[in-house]
Amino acid sequence: MRVTVAQLEQVLAADGGKPDAKLALQLSGMELTERMSSARLSSWKARLPGAKAKAALVALADLSAFLIPPLAEISSDAPPETAAQQRMISMTDDYLEKTIPKLPNFFATRTTVSYQEVMPNDEQLKWNELIIGSLRSTDSSTTTVHYRDGYDFVDTAAEKGRKPNSQYSTMDTIGTFGQFLIAMVPVVANRDLTWSRWELGAGGARAVFRYAVPEKNSHYEVIFCCLPEGDGTDVFKMHPGYHGEIVIDPDSGTILRLTVVADMQPKLPIAKADIMVESGPVVIGGKTYICPVRSVSILRDKTVTHFQMGNENSQQYRTFGPYMTMLDDVSFTDYHVFRSESRILTGDEPVPEEQWSNPGSTGMPATKQKTKP
Repeated sequence: MRVTVAQLEQVLAADGGKPDAKLALQLSGMELTERMSSARLSSWKARLPGAKAKAALVALADLSAFLIPPLAEISSDAPPETAAQQRMISMTDDYLEKTIPKLPNFFATRTTVSYQEVMPNDEQLKWNELIIGSLRSTDSSTTTVHYRDGYDFVDTAAEKGRKPNSQYSTMDTIGTFGQFLIAMVPVVANRDLTWSRWELGAGGARAVFRYAVPEKNSHYEVIFCCLPEGDGTDVFKMHPGYHGEIVIDPDSGTILRLTVVADMQPKLPIAKADIMVESGPVVIGGKTYICPVRSVSILRDKTVTHFQMGNENSQQYRTFGPYMTMLDDVSFTDYHVFRSESRILTGDEPVPEEQWSNPGSTGMPATKQKTKP
């Protein structure tokens, strides 16, 4: 059932007291026709009592992340004059060229909740809880993401929650902090932006521009592992063209929201590879910066089916199965500046008792663990 954000909120207000499994089933059968904001999602998550209903609501909201928001969140103000648009773009150009490189080296906690499409042959499927074609939460993980000199990387060795040998496929998104914004530098510098609309946010009106990057200029890499041919280890890799929206603070040029939608051609192993990154103010080392606070990654790719001819000693072969959708809902919290501290002591000065390296504030942090939902 396709519903607007207002209609969904009516359902939640009327049926929010239903048993958790029944409300989750009801939500999993819905599809939003417009984007649910992060603020609305957080508000409703706090009001829903059950974990299953919350997970279904997050999946429903995340699938709408690339849609236009409700009319109530779109300003009716006229588009700015061409000169004003160019002024905003120039400020964004300065933001990318001057402000982003000055970000301190930092680390943050990345919490990922993964969802996967329910398939007809899923042996773990509980038919009374979920609908074929809907998304269900498969696992969650918490790890530390590091940002240094314009690039980010993840401490995979310390990742908690996600099992490497899980029965479920996994998806990795790289470059949320640095590379995504770096890829926008030529787009903004060349003024390859088209006015879209004004959106209303918590801090006032936001300027929304559209952009498109052809395949020949693409910096967006999509990888599928693995193709069924040969020994099943061959990797499919490409740099598709992509398009999306960039949401700008009109007073500073700061990028508040960025979407990347891959232009995938038919009959490829990957049909969809889209990413949304939402940024907000965070405090790092006593100063406020605009950094990612939430992201959504959606991947729709081919499954690989294994067949065996004859008895158990016969040869196995692989072939492509139907497409399957995976979704990662990601939040970034606990930002800390990456630095070390030292003090020179005289021979008469006693060594202080407190620890000089606090895992929660400086140096390498301890990773928090989050269990499966």
